[in-house]
Amino acid sequence: VPEGMTTQQASRKAMVMCVSDFAAKSVKPIVALVALGLPRGLGEREVRDLARGLDEGCREYGLYIIGGDTNEAKDLIISPTLYGSCRREEIILRSGARLGDILAVSGTFGKTSAAFKILREGLEAPEAIRRGILTSIYRPEARLRFGLELKRYGVTSSIDSSDGLAWSLHELSRASH
Repeated sequence: VPEGMTTQQASRKAMVMCVSDFAAKSVKPIVALVALGLPRGLGEREVRDLARGLDEGCREYGLYIIGGDTNEAKDLIISPTLYGSCRREEIILRSGARLGDILAVSGTFGKTSAAFKILREGLEAPEAIRRGILTSIYRPEARLRFGLELKRYGVTSSIDSSDGLAWSLHELSRASH
C-alpha cells in the first residue's frame, strides 16, 4: 500500500486487480471470497473504509462477496478470491499465441512505474500529469467489458500485463512455445 493510499482505495484496488486477471482470460467474475488480515489497533473507521472499498470494487464490476475469513495479522492483508463463469472453449489462455499473430494492448505502459517513481523518490511533476499518473495506482480500472469481447475478435492468447510489457511477452512466448 503506497504512502497516501487510503484503506478504501487499497481494498478496492485488491478487488480490481483480481477482476483484471479475469478480464484477460475473458471470464466474467460472479462472486468473491475475501480473506482479511487486520492489524491490532486498526480503527473502526479504517475497517468501514476497507468494507466500502471492497463493495465499490464489486459494484463496479457486478460481483458479490459471499464470504471469506478475517484474522489478526501484523500487516494489513486484503486477499480476494474470485469465481466466475465462461464456456470452456471461450477462455483465453496464455498458451494460444502462434507465429504471425498480431500483438495488441489495451492500455498505456509505464504509467504505474512512473507513479511509483514519483511517490518513492518524491519527484516533482505538473499537477495534471501527476494526478493522471497516480490514478494508475490509487484508482486502477479493469477492462472487463473489453476482456469479455476478446474471443469474439479472434484473440488467441492473453495476459494481464500489469507486471510490464517485457515480462508479459516473455510469459506469452514461454507458454505458447
